[in-house]
Amino acid sequence: QYTILFLGMDESGELSDVDWILQFDLIAGSMNILQIPRDSYMPDYASYSTTKFNSIYHSGQETGVTPIQRVVDAIRENFCIYVDAYVKLNCVDIANIVDSVGGIPITLPEQITYEADKVLPAGEQTLNGQQSEWFVRFRHGYAEGDIGRVKAQRIFLAAAMEKMLNMSQTELMSAMQKIYKNQWIATDLSLEQISMVADFASQRLTMDNVNVFMVPGEGSTYYPGDGSAQSVYSIHKSATIDLLNGHFRPYQNEIYPEESAIVELVPEGEYLARDYDDTQENLNDISKGDSNDGAQ
Repeated sequence: QYTILFLGMDESGELSDVDWILQFDLIAGSMNILQIPRDSYMPDYASYSTTKFNSIYHSGQETGVTPIQRVVDAIRENFCIYVDAYVKLNCVDIANIVDSVGGIPITLPEQITYEADKVLPAGEQTLNGQQSEWFVRFRHGYAEGDIGRVKAQRIFLAAAMEKMLNMSQTELMSAMQKIYKNQWIATDLSLEQISMVADFASQRLTMDNVNVFMVPGEGSTYYPGDGSAQSVYSIHKSATIDLLNGHFRPYQNEIYPEESAIVELVPEGEYLARDYDDTQENLNDISKGDSNDGAQ
């Protein structure tokens, strides 16, 4: 296995609003992606004021380590996943990357109104860099808020993957070199290592063998004690452990709940919903619009 942490930062560069774990199975020739909702309740790791996963990078409680290491440690101790490398992308660089590959062909299931004069119609189109940034960042119009954005980002991921698989090896490597040279990403991977990952992806991966999961849980409210209230995502611990054992530990022993530092704001016996306990999809189904019921 080879595991890469991907963080998409907000405009301040402080909050990680996209938090993905990309796990390559080198033997099976497949990849599983774990999406961690940015609002995931992490009281022992995140900012005291919000307790949200996306604050760990800038305002996490662990001291004496780099911001990236804080996030890596939180992932290891909560999800029992060891990270081999990281890639960090600032939202302003999405446009540069997408424009460098000629845009992303995509089918949008509904109209997106990012701002009054920034509208993406429903249907087939090719998003340029700026439009791609609007789409992956948009969330206020979704009934599910940030979870709606998490699901929309799957659609963009599927479209971007399909674009990559349709590029020639020469085109793909040229794009990787340009992205690396212009420092549109921050990473501890060398250009040679990026090339190896890209080669594995283009040679071994298909739309059918890349699966996306979201950490199981439900929305809740956290009260810091200062009179404010924070909308957070309470992780369902047992369901998360089952997901990790079933899909992210093919060559390791099973883990047990006591080995994970996950803290549930909503205890298991008091769950209000299990809508997000089964969100597995492969990129081919996402691309065709064939989402399962748990991911609607």
